[in-house]
Amino acid sequence: MSRTGYSLEVALADLIDNSIDAGAKEIEYGTLSVSGKIKYVYISDNGSGIQSISDALSIRQNPDNQQNSRLGRYGVGLKAASFSLGRSLILASRSNGDDQAACVEIEEYEKEYSYRTLPVSASEKFFPLVISPRNGTGTAVIIGRLEAMVPGSDQSQSALQDELNACESYLSMIFHRFIEKNRIRIYVANRESVAGFPYLYERRALKPVNPFGYSSPGDPAYPLNLLVDVGTFVVPIRCHIWPKQGSGRAEREQNYALGGGSVKWQGLYFYRYDRLVQCGGWAGLASTEPHMSLARVEVDLPPGSDGQFRPTITKDAIQNVSLITQALQMRPEFTRYRSAAQKAYRTKLPSVSAPKGVIEKKVISLPVIEAFRGKLVISEWGQKELSSAQQDAAMQLARGFLANRPRASLASNCLEIDRLIRRLLKMPIDE
Repeated sequence: MSRTGYSLEVALADLIDNSIDAGAKEIEYGTLSVSGKIKYVYISDNGSGIQSISDALSIRQNPDNQQNSRLGRYGVGLKAASFSLGRSLILASRSNGDDQAACVEIEEYEKEYSYRTLPVSASEKFFPLVISPRNGTGTAVIIGRLEAMVPGSDQSQSALQDELNACESYLSMIFHRFIEKNRIRIYVANRESVAGFPYLYERRALKPVNPFGYSSPGDPAYPLNLLVDVGTFVVPIRCHIWPKQGSGRAEREQNYALGGGSVKWQGLYFYRYDRLVQCGGWAGLASTEPHMSLARVEVDLPPGSDGQFRPTITKDAIQNVSLITQALQMRPEFTRYRSAAQKAYRTKLPSVSAPKGVIEKKVISLPVIEAFRGKLVISEWGQKELSSAQQDAAMQLARGFLANRPRASLASNCLEIDRLIRRLLKMPIDE
Protein backbone atom coordinates (compact mmCIF):
# COMPACT_ATOMS: atom_id res chain seq x y z
CA MET A 1 0.00 0.00 0.00
CA SER A 2 2.94 2.34 0.62
CA ARG A 3 3.84 2.09 -3.07
CA THR A 4 0.48 3.07 -4.59
CA GLY A 5 2.01 5.70 -6.88
CA TYR A 6 1.09 8.93 -5.10
CA SER A 7 3.24 12.03 -5.29
CA LEU A 8 3.14 14.34 -2.27
CA GLU A 9 0.77 16.82 -3.90
CA VAL A 10 -1.58 14.11 -5.19
CA ALA A 11 -1.68 12.43 -1.77
CA LEU A 12 -2.56 15.72 -0.08
CA ALA A 13 -5.32 16.34 -2.64
CA ASP A 14 -6.80 12.90 -1.95
CA LEU A 15 -6.87 13.56 1.81
CA ILE A 16 -8.47 16.97 1.22
CA ASP A 17 -11.18 15.16 -0.79
CA ASN A 18 -12.11 13.24 2.37
CA SER A 19 -12.44 16.48 4.33
CA ILE A 20 -14.72 17.97 1.67
CA ASP A 21 -16.86 14.81 1.66
CA ALA A 22 -17.19 15.22 5.45
CA GLY A 23 -18.70 18.67 4.93
CA ALA A 24 -15.65 20.65 6.10
CA LYS A 25 -15.60 24.39 5.52
CA GLU A 26 -12.03 24.86 6.75
CA ILE A 27 -9.12 22.55 5.97
CA GLU A 28 -5.52 22.89 7.09
CA TYR A 29 -2.47 20.91 5.99
CA GLY A 30 1.15 21.28 6.94
CA THR A 31 4.00 20.02 9.10
CA LEU A 32 4.37 19.42 12.83
CA SER A 33 7.96 19.69 14.05
CA VAL A 34 9.51 18.43 17.28
CA SER A 35 12.74 20.04 18.47
CA GLY A 36 13.11 21.76 15.10
CA LYS A 37 12.75 18.57 13.04
CA ILE A 38 9.73 17.75 10.90
CA LYS A 39 8.12 14.67 12.47
CA TYR A 40 4.62 14.72 11.03
CA VAL A 41 2.63 15.84 8.00
CA TYR A 42 -1.03 16.42 8.82
CA ILE A 43 -4.44 17.31 7.38
CA SER A 44 -7.14 18.66 9.69
CA ASP A 45 -10.69 19.92 9.19
CA ASN A 46 -13.93 20.97 10.84
CA GLY A 47 -16.06 18.39 9.04
CA SER A 48 -18.57 15.97 10.55
CA GLY A 49 -15.89 13.74 12.03
CA ILE A 50 -15.38 9.99 11.71
CA GLN A 51 -18.41 8.01 12.85
CA SER A 52 -16.52 4.73 13.06
CA ILE A 53 -12.72 4.33 13.14
CA SER A 54 -13.16 0.70 12.10
CA ASP A 55 -15.13 1.65 8.99
CA ALA A 56 -12.68 4.43 8.10
CA LEU A 57 -9.75 2.00 8.19
CA SER A 58 -11.45 -0.82 6.32
CA ILE A 59 -10.52 -1.67 2.72
CA ARG A 60 -13.73 -1.66 0.81
CA GLN A 61 -15.45 0.24 -1.95
CA ASN A 62 -18.68 2.00 -1.10
CA PRO A 63 -21.15 1.50 -3.98
CA ASP A 64 -22.98 4.69 -2.94
CA ASN A 65 -19.89 6.70 -3.98
CA GLN A 66 -20.60 5.80 -7.61
CA GLN A 67 -24.03 7.46 -7.60
CA ASN A 68 -23.57 10.56 -5.45
CA SER A 69 -21.37 13.64 -5.59
CA ARG A 70 -18.70 12.41 -3.19
CA LEU A 71 -15.13 13.03 -4.30
CA GLY A 72 -14.01 9.77 -2.69
CA ARG A 73 -14.61 6.80 -4.95
CA TYR A 74 -12.66 3.66 -4.10
CA GLY A 75 -12.63 3.68 -0.30
CA VAL A 76 -8.84 3.41 -0.02
CA GLY A 77 -7.74 7.06 -0.28
CA LEU A 78 -7.21 7.68 3.45
CA LYS A 79 -4.97 4.66 3.88
CA ALA A 80 -3.17 4.68 0.53
CA ALA A 81 -2.46 8.42 0.48
CA SER A 82 -1.29 8.45 4.11
CA PHE A 83 1.01 5.45 3.81
CA SER A 84 2.53 6.86 0.62
CA LEU A 85 3.90 9.68 2.80
CA GLY A 86 4.86 7.87 6.01
CA ARG A 87 4.74 4.55 7.80
CA SER A 88 2.40 5.45 10.65
CA LEU A 89 -1.04 7.03 10.70
CA ILE A 90 -2.82 8.63 13.63
CA LEU A 91 -6.50 9.54 13.43
CA ALA A 92 -7.97 11.99 15.94
CA SER A 93 -11.65 12.73 15.41
CA ARG A 94 -14.58 14.42 17.16
CA SER A 95 -18.08 13.30 16.24
CA ASN A 96 -21.36 13.40 18.17
CA GLY A 97 -19.57 14.72 21.24
CA ASP A 98 -17.11 11.83 21.35
CA ASP A 99 -13.33 12.00 20.97
CA GLN A 100 -11.79 8.92 19.41
CA ALA A 101 -8.26 8.24 18.22
CA ALA A 102 -6.35 5.37 16.69
CA CYS A 103 -2.80 4.63 15.58
CA VAL A 104 -1.99 2.47 12.57
CA GLU A 105 1.49 1.13 11.77
CA ILE A 106 1.94 0.02 8.19
CA GLU A 107 3.65 -3.27 9.07
CA GLU A 108 0.64 -4.52 11.08
CA TYR A 109 -1.89 -3.01 8.72
CA GLU A 110 -0.46 -4.67 5.60
CA LYS A 111 -0.50 -8.05 7.36
CA GLU A 112 -3.79 -8.03 9.26
CA TYR A 113 -5.45 -4.62 8.66
CA SER A 114 -5.07 -4.08 12.40
CA TYR A 115 -4.86 -0.86 14.40
CA ARG A 116 -4.87 0.13 18.06
CA THR A 117 -7.14 2.58 19.80
CA LEU A 118 -5.28 5.35 21.61
CA PRO A 119 -6.25 6.32 25.17
CA VAL A 120 -6.97 9.98 25.90
CA SER A 121 -3.61 10.44 27.63
CA ALA A 122 -1.73 9.37 24.48
CA SER A 123 -3.89 11.20 21.95
CA GLU A 124 -4.73 14.50 23.67
CA LYS A 125 -1.67 16.23 22.15
CA PHE A 126 -3.11 15.67 18.65
CA PHE A 127 -6.67 16.92 19.23
CA PRO A 128 -5.65 20.63 19.20
CA LEU A 129 -4.94 20.10 15.50
CA VAL A 130 -8.66 19.54 14.85
CA ILE A 131 -10.14 22.79 13.47
CA SER A 132 -13.19 22.99 15.71
CA PRO A 133 -14.14 24.09 19.19
CA ARG A 134 -14.11 21.54 21.97
CA ASN A 135 -17.81 20.81 21.50
CA GLY A 136 -17.58 20.79 17.69
CA THR A 137 -16.71 18.12 15.14
CA GLY A 138 -13.69 17.51 12.93
CA THR A 139 -10.79 15.23 12.14
CA ALA A 140 -7.02 15.36 12.07
CA VAL A 141 -5.01 12.88 10.00
CA ILE A 142 -1.43 12.84 11.29
CA ILE A 143 1.21 10.95 9.28
CA GLY A 144 4.46 10.03 10.99
CA ARG A 145 7.60 7.96 10.48
CA LEU A 146 8.53 10.00 7.44
CA GLU A 147 11.83 8.18 6.90
CA ALA A 148 11.27 7.78 3.16
CA MET A 149 10.67 11.53 2.77
CA VAL A 150 12.96 12.85 5.52
CA PRO A 151 15.92 10.52 6.20
CA GLY A 152 17.07 12.87 8.94
CA SER A 153 19.57 15.31 7.46
CA ASP A 154 19.04 19.06 7.51
CA GLN A 155 19.20 19.04 3.72
CA SER A 156 16.30 16.58 3.42
CA GLN A 157 14.28 18.60 5.93
CA SER A 158 14.67 21.72 3.79
CA ALA A 159 13.86 19.73 0.65
CA LEU A 160 10.63 18.45 2.22
CA GLN A 161 9.63 21.97 3.25
CA ASP A 162 10.34 23.23 -0.28
CA GLU A 163 8.26 20.38 -1.72
CA LEU A 164 5.36 21.16 0.61
CA ASN A 165 5.55 24.82 -0.37
CA ALA A 166 5.45 23.79 -4.04
CA CYS A 167 2.23 21.83 -3.40
CA GLU A 168 0.44 25.10 -2.72
CA SER A 169 0.06 26.09 -6.39
CA TYR A 170 -1.08 22.57 -7.35
CA LEU A 171 -3.76 22.37 -4.64
CA SER A 172 -4.86 25.94 -5.39
CA MET A 173 -5.57 24.81 -8.95
CA ILE A 174 -7.13 21.41 -8.17
CA PHE A 175 -9.67 22.95 -5.78
CA HIS A 176 -9.99 26.40 -7.39
CA ARG A 177 -13.73 26.09 -8.02
CA PHE A 178 -14.38 25.22 -4.37
CA ILE A 179 -12.30 28.16 -3.16
CA GLU A 180 -13.79 30.62 -5.68
CA LYS A 181 -17.33 29.66 -4.66
CA ASN A 182 -16.43 30.01 -0.94
CA ARG A 183 -17.37 26.39 -0.35
CA ILE A 184 -14.09 25.77 1.51
CA ARG A 185 -11.06 27.59 2.82
CA ILE A 186 -7.73 25.75 2.66
CA TYR A 187 -4.73 26.78 4.74
CA VAL A 188 -1.12 25.67 4.69
CA ALA A 189 0.60 25.85 8.07
CA ASN A 190 3.76 25.02 9.99
CA ARG A 191 3.48 23.99 13.63
CA GLU A 192 6.02 23.25 16.34
CA SER A 193 5.34 20.99 19.32
CA VAL A 194 5.98 23.03 22.46
CA ALA A 195 5.47 21.10 25.72
CA GLY A 196 3.28 18.70 23.75
CA PHE A 197 1.07 21.44 22.25
CA PRO A 198 1.12 21.96 18.43
CA TYR A 199 1.92 25.68 18.47
CA LEU A 200 1.03 27.47 15.21
CA TYR A 201 3.76 29.79 13.97
CA GLU A 202 2.90 30.18 10.27
CA ARG A 203 -0.40 29.91 8.40
CA ARG A 204 -1.69 31.30 5.11
CA ALA A 205 -4.79 30.74 3.00
CA LEU A 206 -4.59 29.23 -0.48
CA LYS A 207 -5.78 31.53 -3.24
CA PRO A 208 -7.55 29.99 -6.23
CA VAL A 209 -5.50 29.37 -9.37
CA ASN A 210 -7.94 29.16 -12.26
CA PRO A 211 -6.37 27.75 -15.46
CA PHE A 212 -9.13 29.54 -17.37
CA GLY A 213 -8.88 32.82 -15.45
CA TYR A 214 -7.78 35.12 -18.26
CA SER A 215 -8.75 38.79 -18.54
CA SER A 216 -10.12 38.52 -22.10
CA PRO A 217 -10.03 35.77 -24.76
CA GLY A 218 -7.36 35.61 -27.42
CA ASP A 219 -10.12 35.41 -30.04
CA PRO A 220 -13.48 37.22 -29.52
CA ALA A 221 -15.35 34.18 -30.91
CA TYR A 222 -14.30 32.09 -27.89
CA PRO A 223 -14.85 30.38 -25.50
CA LEU A 224 -16.88 27.94 -27.58
CA ASN A 225 -19.48 25.75 -25.82
CA LEU A 226 -19.94 22.22 -27.16
CA LEU A 227 -22.06 19.25 -26.10
CA VAL A 228 -20.53 15.87 -26.90
CA ASP A 229 -22.52 12.61 -26.88
CA VAL A 230 -20.58 9.81 -25.20
CA GLY A 231 -22.67 6.68 -24.87
CA THR A 232 -25.46 7.41 -22.39
CA PHE A 233 -23.93 10.74 -21.30
CA VAL A 234 -23.81 14.23 -22.76
CA VAL A 235 -20.57 15.98 -21.80
CA PRO A 236 -20.39 19.81 -21.70
CA ILE A 237 -17.10 21.17 -23.09
CA ARG A 238 -15.74 24.73 -23.33
CA CYS A 239 -12.89 25.50 -25.71
CA HIS A 240 -10.82 28.46 -24.47
CA ILE A 241 -8.13 30.57 -26.13
CA TRP A 242 -5.90 32.55 -23.84
CA PRO A 243 -4.78 36.02 -24.98
CA LYS A 244 -1.28 36.32 -26.42
CA GLN A 245 1.29 36.52 -23.60
CA GLY A 246 4.63 38.28 -23.37
CA SER A 247 7.93 36.41 -23.03
CA GLY A 248 8.71 37.65 -19.52
CA ARG A 249 7.02 36.63 -16.29
CA ALA A 250 6.10 40.25 -15.54
CA GLU A 251 4.33 40.47 -18.92
CA ARG A 252 2.10 37.44 -18.33
CA GLU A 253 -1.25 37.00 -16.65
CA GLN A 254 -1.13 35.27 -13.29
CA ASN A 255 -2.90 32.02 -14.17
CA TYR A 256 -1.19 31.42 -17.52
CA ALA A 257 2.27 30.06 -16.69
CA LEU A 258 1.34 27.64 -13.90
CA GLY A 259 4.92 26.49 -13.33
CA GLY A 260 7.39 24.50 -15.42
CA GLY A 261 6.70 26.43 -18.64
CA SER A 262 3.49 27.34 -20.43
CA VAL A 263 3.64 24.68 -23.18
CA LYS A 264 2.87 21.80 -20.78
CA TRP A 265 -0.39 23.40 -19.59
CA GLN A 266 -2.21 23.35 -22.93
CA GLY A 267 -4.82 20.67 -23.55
CA LEU A 268 -7.74 19.00 -21.79
CA TYR A 269 -8.81 19.78 -18.22
CA PHE A 270 -11.21 17.26 -16.71
CA TYR A 271 -13.43 18.20 -13.76
CA ARG A 272 -15.29 15.69 -11.61
CA TYR A 273 -17.85 17.27 -9.25
CA ASP A 274 -15.97 20.61 -9.57
CA ARG A 275 -12.68 19.00 -8.55
CA LEU A 276 -9.95 19.15 -11.21
CA VAL A 277 -8.77 15.61 -11.98
CA GLN A 278 -6.56 15.90 -15.07
CA CYS A 279 -4.58 19.02 -15.94
CA GLY A 280 -3.56 19.47 -19.56
CA GLY A 281 -2.29 17.21 -22.31
CA TRP A 282 -4.02 16.41 -25.57
CA ALA A 283 -4.08 12.57 -25.38
CA GLY A 284 -3.42 12.39 -29.14
CA LEU A 285 -6.04 14.99 -30.04
CA ALA A 286 -3.36 17.55 -30.98
CA SER A 287 0.41 17.94 -30.76
CA THR A 288 1.86 19.51 -27.62
CA GLU A 289 3.86 22.31 -29.18
CA PRO A 290 4.31 26.07 -28.65
CA HIS A 291 1.76 27.16 -31.27
CA MET A 292 -1.01 25.49 -29.22
CA SER A 293 0.08 27.07 -25.92
CA LEU A 294 -3.00 29.32 -25.70
CA ALA A 295 -5.49 26.44 -26.09
CA ARG A 296 -7.12 24.93 -23.00
CA VAL A 297 -10.29 22.82 -23.05
CA GLU A 298 -12.61 22.57 -20.03
CA VAL A 299 -14.42 19.21 -19.70
CA ASP A 300 -17.05 18.60 -16.99
CA LEU A 301 -17.67 14.90 -16.46
CA PRO A 302 -21.38 14.21 -15.83
CA PRO A 303 -22.49 12.84 -12.43
CA GLY A 304 -22.44 9.05 -12.28
CA SER A 305 -20.05 8.66 -15.23
CA ASP A 306 -17.09 7.20 -13.32
CA GLY A 307 -17.65 3.76 -14.80
CA GLN A 308 -17.49 5.25 -18.28
CA PHE A 309 -14.44 7.52 -17.90
CA ARG A 310 -12.61 5.59 -15.15
CA PRO A 311 -10.67 8.11 -13.04
CA THR A 312 -7.53 6.60 -11.54
CA ILE A 313 -7.35 5.55 -7.88
CA THR A 314 -5.09 8.54 -7.23
CA LYS A 315 -7.62 10.80 -8.99
CA ASP A 316 -5.00 12.65 -11.02
CA ALA A 317 -5.94 11.30 -14.46
CA ILE A 318 -8.79 9.94 -16.57
CA GLN A 319 -8.12 6.49 -18.06
CA ASN A 320 -10.77 6.53 -20.76
CA VAL A 321 -9.94 9.90 -22.35
CA SER A 322 -10.44 8.45 -25.85
CA LEU A 323 -14.21 8.75 -25.43
CA ILE A 324 -13.78 12.53 -25.53
CA THR A 325 -10.92 12.78 -28.03
CA GLN A 326 -12.62 10.56 -30.61
CA ALA A 327 -15.83 12.59 -30.37
CA LEU A 328 -13.98 15.92 -30.70
CA GLN A 329 -12.00 14.72 -33.71
CA MET A 330 -15.32 14.36 -35.57
CA ARG A 331 -16.40 17.93 -34.84
CA PRO A 332 -15.49 20.57 -37.47
CA GLU A 333 -15.86 23.24 -34.76
CA PHE A 334 -12.89 21.73 -32.95
CA THR A 335 -10.76 21.82 -36.10
CA ARG A 336 -11.56 25.52 -36.46
CA TYR A 337 -10.77 26.02 -32.76
CA ARG A 338 -7.27 24.59 -33.18
CA SER A 339 -6.61 26.89 -36.12
CA ALA A 340 -7.88 29.91 -34.18
CA ALA A 341 -5.65 29.07 -31.19
CA GLN A 342 -2.58 28.84 -33.44
CA LYS A 343 -3.47 32.12 -35.14
CA ALA A 344 -3.82 33.85 -31.75
CA TYR A 345 -0.38 32.56 -30.75
CA ARG A 346 1.21 33.96 -33.94
CA THR A 347 -0.35 37.39 -33.37
CA LYS A 348 2.28 39.97 -32.46
CA LEU A 349 1.85 41.89 -29.27
CA PRO A 350 1.61 45.67 -29.68
CA SER A 351 4.91 47.36 -28.96
CA VAL A 352 5.13 49.26 -25.69
CA SER A 353 6.96 52.56 -25.78
CA ALA A 354 9.07 52.89 -22.66
CA PRO A 355 12.50 54.26 -21.86
CA LYS A 356 15.17 51.95 -23.19
CA GLY A 357 16.81 51.58 -19.81
CA VAL A 358 13.54 50.43 -18.21
CA ILE A 359 13.01 47.69 -20.81
CA GLU A 360 16.59 46.47 -20.48
CA LYS A 361 16.33 46.40 -16.71
CA LYS A 362 13.17 44.25 -16.88
CA VAL A 363 14.84 41.71 -19.18
CA ILE A 364 17.98 41.55 -17.06
CA SER A 365 15.85 40.87 -13.97
CA LEU A 366 14.23 37.74 -15.43
CA PRO A 367 15.55 34.61 -13.65
CA VAL A 368 17.71 32.04 -15.41
CA ILE A 369 16.86 29.32 -12.88
CA GLU A 370 13.97 28.81 -10.48
CA ALA A 371 12.53 26.37 -7.94
CA PHE A 372 9.60 24.28 -9.17
CA ARG A 373 8.00 21.56 -6.99
CA GLY A 374 11.10 21.13 -4.87
CA LYS A 375 13.53 20.94 -7.81
CA LEU A 376 15.77 23.31 -9.73
CA VAL A 377 14.69 24.00 -13.31
CA ILE A 378 15.78 26.37 -16.06
CA SER A 379 13.17 29.12 -16.32
CA GLU A 380 11.15 29.55 -19.50
CA TRP A 381 13.11 32.72 -20.25
CA GLY A 382 16.37 30.83 -19.71
CA GLN A 383 15.24 28.06 -22.09
CA LYS A 384 14.59 30.69 -24.74
CA GLU A 385 17.71 32.82 -24.30
CA LEU A 386 20.44 30.28 -23.41
CA SER A 387 22.00 27.63 -25.58
CA SER A 388 21.79 23.97 -24.55
CA ALA A 389 25.41 24.07 -23.40
CA GLN A 390 24.74 27.17 -21.29
CA GLN A 391 21.66 25.56 -19.75
CA ASP A 392 23.68 22.44 -18.82
CA ALA A 393 26.40 24.60 -17.31
CA ALA A 394 23.82 26.59 -15.32
CA MET A 395 22.31 23.42 -13.84
CA GLN A 396 25.74 22.05 -12.88
CA LEU A 397 26.63 25.33 -11.16
CA ALA A 398 23.33 25.37 -9.27
CA ARG A 399 23.66 21.77 -8.05
CA GLY A 400 27.23 22.41 -6.96
CA PHE A 401 26.15 25.48 -5.02
CA LEU A 402 23.46 23.52 -3.14
CA ALA A 403 25.81 20.61 -2.42
CA ASN A 404 28.16 22.99 -0.60
CA ARG A 405 25.30 24.45 1.47
CA PRO A 406 23.30 21.42 2.69
CA ARG A 407 21.45 23.38 5.37
CA ALA A 408 20.17 26.00 2.97
CA SER A 409 16.60 26.07 1.65
CA LEU A 410 16.27 25.68 -2.12
CA ALA A 411 13.78 28.52 -2.55
CA SER A 412 15.67 30.95 -0.31
CA ASN A 413 18.88 30.53 -2.34
CA CYS A 414 17.45 30.84 -5.86
CA LEU A 415 18.36 34.54 -6.17
CA GLU A 416 21.93 33.96 -5.00
CA ILE A 417 22.31 30.95 -7.30
CA ASP A 418 20.97 32.99 -10.22
CA ARG A 419 23.46 35.81 -9.64
CA LEU A 420 26.33 33.28 -9.46
CA ILE A 421 25.26 31.72 -12.76
CA ARG A 422 25.11 35.13 -14.46
CA ARG A 423 28.61 36.03 -13.29
CA LEU A 424 30.15 32.74 -14.44
CA LEU A 425 28.30 32.79 -17.78
CA LYS A 426 29.27 36.49 -18.22
CA MET A 427 25.62 37.59 -18.36
CA PRO A 428 24.44 41.05 -17.22
CA ILE A 429 23.51 41.38 -13.56
CA ASP A 430 20.83 43.69 -12.24
CA GLU A 431 22.55 45.33 -9.29
